[in-house]
Amino acid sequence: MLKHFLKHVTIVAGGTALSQSLLILAAPLLTRLYTPTAFGNFAVFMAILSLLLVVISLRYEMAIPLAKTTEEATHLLNLALTLVILITLLLGGIFWYINANLSHLINLKDFPNLIWLLLGLLSAGSYQALKYFGNRHQLFHLVSLTQIGQAFSQVLLQLGLGWLSLGSLGLTMGYVIAQFIGLLGWFKPVNRLLAPLHWQATWQVAKTYQHFPRYTLWASWLNVLGWQLPALLFATYFPLTVAGWYALTMRVLAMPSALVGQAVAQVFYPQAAQLESNQEAIANLLEKVATSLLLLGLPVFGLLFIQGDFLFKLFFGADWEMAGRYAEWLAPWFMTAFISSPLSSFALVKSRQRQAFWLSVYETGLRLVALSIGICWDSPPLAIQLFATAGVIISGIYLSWVFHLAHTNIWPWLARLKWVILINLTVLTSLSWLETTLTPWPYFALSVTALGISGGWFITKELKNYQPPGSKIPKPGRC
Repeated sequence: MLKHFLKHVTIVAGGTALSQSLLILAAPLLTRLYTPTAFGNFAVFMAILSLLLVVISLRYEMAIPLAKTTEEATHLLNLALTLVILITLLLGGIFWYINANLSHLINLKDFPNLIWLLLGLLSAGSYQALKYFGNRHQLFHLVSLTQIGQAFSQVLLQLGLGWLSLGSLGLTMGYVIAQFIGLLGWFKPVNRLLAPLHWQATWQVAKTYQHFPRYTLWASWLNVLGWQLPALLFATYFPLTVAGWYALTMRVLAMPSALVGQAVAQVFYPQAAQLESNQEAIANLLEKVATSLLLLGLPVFGLLFIQGDFLFKLFFGADWEMAGRYAEWLAPWFMTAFISSPLSSFALVKSRQRQAFWLSVYETGLRLVALSIGICWDSPPLAIQLFATAGVIISGIYLSWVFHLAHTNIWPWLARLKWVILINLTVLTSLSWLETTLTPWPYFALSVTALGISGGWFITKELKNYQPPGSKIPKPGRC
């Protein structure tokens, strides 16, 4: 079981790694073609798009891996794609009727035209539904190939349009067109798997899985709102460059999650759905995945925590040094979210959508309070620091809850890993004290070496000595 799980994760992670690497490798060029203000406009566009994508198919696409038969999965896919088209047309009609465009609605200059938002919804909404259908049928290689095609197309388009000095419109057009390109690879493989369509059966699955639009939709929307609130509020209350710095920071910090976390989530969700009735296997899988994510994330986010400003200035230019400071403040949150986010889909497997919704309400409220304090004090750094603190609290609650759903406990898992956590924290603290005594390059080399050795040692030893839940906890000396 675990062997196949890791194989599928490797396939998805490989494609995701290559696609995200293309986007990150292009970032130093993009930051020299586009200003922080252009990135700020694009960040607001992506925030609005992300919020609407949650409702574009009423979250029925997330029910596809849970379908009991291929026919049922086909009807769910048909339902999701139909909703994408209808809701996109409905939104277009509403905006056309009130004769509005986004630049007037949110009072930003040089903001992309409304048509690009509608095209983005149509393309990205269709892609996410097809991706869930592909995951159900274990077409993980196709997921990887289409993601690579999207990333390659987006990079080429954004670089070319940036050279033409199109500003934020170039970033937007590059993203939207790339989403359509990603759709092309799905039509032939998915068509072979589709069962005959019957609208009556499609309506029946809509009723069967109605808890997705009733609970999962709103929980997901609140979760995305919590992530996208900073870009929207920063663009409203602070100079647009703040939103641009924040957007680049999120793009870089999200890379480990995109490389590994999303790949784990895409494989973990259907795998957990299949093993839902086997309590011991679920608990074992959950602990193994959480341990692996912790050990992979500590050195990566640890380096960003102590070297963010140096790395951003080096790779993206002097205009983006402040974004590196943002990265240092946000790194602890991304470290905890790196573990909790891929595992949070287990709540869907256990049909705990209602509880997930109320957790999302609490999450969004806490983030809003954190940002509001920073805005009231007219301090972007304070807003981001409090936002990161709220994120750490929320990720810890989610992770503890997921362990509880698997009928196990988070504390024995943390106790088994206490030496791993303690030694890594000691390394980070020691490196932080040395920052003022060393020049930038020697300090950077020492940081990479220390964190690399520490991380590599524990990844090797801890996974080698891993014991399933219920077995004797290894003594600290064995770590």
